[in-house]
Amino acid sequence: MKASRIFLIVRSFSANSGSYAGFMEELSKYVCMKRIKVIILCAKTDEGMQLFETLPYAEVYRFPLPPFKIPFIGMNSDYIFLSLRVRDYFKMNLVIIL
Repeated sequence: MKASRIFLIVRSFSANSGSYAGFMEELSKYVCMKRIKVIILCAKTDEGMQLFETLPYAEVYRFPLPPFKIPFIGMNSDYIFLSLRVRDYFKMNLVIIL
């Protein structure tokens, strides 16, 4: 059974940016060439970013994060809040994970 779509969950994503976002971009392009739909779920880490973006190789959903940080946890609070938003996304879209 061939997968019809793949979800990539990353803290931040912007096209043509390099680093791990660049790796996710290259992976998305490769998977798209295999005719598999790519959906990237990430946090909105910059005010200029759109909440939803359609790229030729993927759909990008960005979830806003609260402006406050939890003391002693630092950037890990971003991952905590992102995981809650991703969980809600999967619940609303009734994604079945096999």
